[in-house]
Amino acid sequence: MVFIPFVQALCADVDGWQKGDCVEDDLRVVSWADGDLAQAATTVEEENLEVHKDLKILANKQSAARSATEQAADLSLVFKSCHSLQKSVTLENVDATNCPAKKRRLASCSS
Repeated sequence: MVFIPFVQALCADVDGWQKGDCVEDDLRVVSWADGDLAQAATTVEEENLEVHKDLKILANKQSAARSATEQAADLSLVFKSCHSLQKSVTLENVDATNCPAKKRRLASCSS
């Protein structure tokens, strides 16, 4: 596996992170896979779910097909790490520092 060591090296280079340290929220990693069943199987192995959670890796699957419901993997709940890191996919759960539109809205409400 190359991805996890790459993420660990990146955290170490960017923030001086060392194995065993907590990963700061600003070092969150977003990973995209194309839906290959072998990739999905690797992502959802219990051991890898814990590693993804500890390193704050948010695993996502993009559809290689025309719509998000054409592949079996699209319809399953294989990406548990997504659900464990983010309650829902709404602006309410996105920090304003990560969303220019929300930042502008909050600034206009406070003035």
